[in-house]
Amino acid sequence: MEKEVYLKIKGRVQGIGFRWWAVKTAEEIGGISGWVHNAADGSVEILMSGEEDNIDRMIGQREFYCRAAVGIFAADCGRCIQKSLKSRAFSAG
Repeated sequence: MEKEVYLKIKGRVQGIGFRWWAVKTAEEIGGISGWVHNAADGSVEILMSGEEDNIDRMIGQREFYCRAAVGIFAADCGRCIQKSLKSRAFSAG
């Protein structure tokens, strides 16, 4: 089943290689499309879609990366807003 998820990771998450990690991990897992960028408020935002198992694996890897980054970069990325998005039919309004 396809799944689309938006993540907003708050805290000290810019400047710790988070975007690089997200792209690399999505490529390694495969079958995930989307984007990642630094937001003006200091958070990092990710929008990703793909097979549910791949998305869940990516989310699990994010938690692992954040735990490692705390020790390596003094990061603080424990606060994460996650929203599952529903597919919508295309309409002309």
